[in-house]
Amino acid sequence: MTACNVWLQETAGHILSDAAYYDSSGRIVQIGSKVVIAHHLGIAYMPSGCGGHTRLHKHLLAAGPTGQQDGILCLPGIAAAMKAENLEGGVTGDDADVILCAVTWHQALDQPVAFGVSTGGRQDLGAPGQLHDLMGYTSPLVDLPHPVGSGLLDPALHGVSVLEAQRRALEAVDGRALGWVGGYGEVTTVTREGITQARLIEWNDTVGEFPKHDSPGRAK
Repeated sequence: MTACNVWLQETAGHILSDAAYYDSSGRIVQIGSKVVIAHHLGIAYMPSGCGGHTRLHKHLLAAGPTGQQDGILCLPGIAAAMKAENLEGGVTGDDADVILCAVTWHQALDQPVAFGVSTGGRQDLGAPGQLHDLMGYTSPLVDLPHPVGSGLLDPALHGVSVLEAQRRALEAVDGRALGWVGGYGEVTTVTREGITQARLIEWNDTVGEFPKHDSPGRAK
């Protein structure tokens, strides 16, 4: 599983994510943020599934949204284009699907809102659907820290435990237990004032190797 979580609160919207990209064998090929920030739109974007930061950024530039609404309504077309690229590159089945999340401060409502689109697979959202509380590949096996409730969850206090739990959720691939959470964990926060990022935890992972899921992370 990957780490793609959206937490909505009264004063902020948060994206909790990891920072590792993998090849088909599960080895890390790049470590870097997965979140694309469009400061001029006031929107933070997060790809999940078979998507990536660089490709999403490229498609956003091509779409050229000029306002907050455009920045949300362009998502279905971008997700479809990214899936088409995956299929052309030989990715098959549900692995080719793409999920895109977007968190922004709604100027008219004066509150954070989140949207998501998907090309299919585990979450089929063909048009931008508004998200509530938590979204993404948050596994049922991953228990949220207590107290439960998006208004009470603090990324600085609870985000590390959620990311660590997602990192330990492994799946069998060609006889090897693999996970898809690595590099480092970060929180992207969207408020009325703007968008900021902070690292929450770093893991001892190396490009070219499998993630070391039995190695403890270093909280920041």
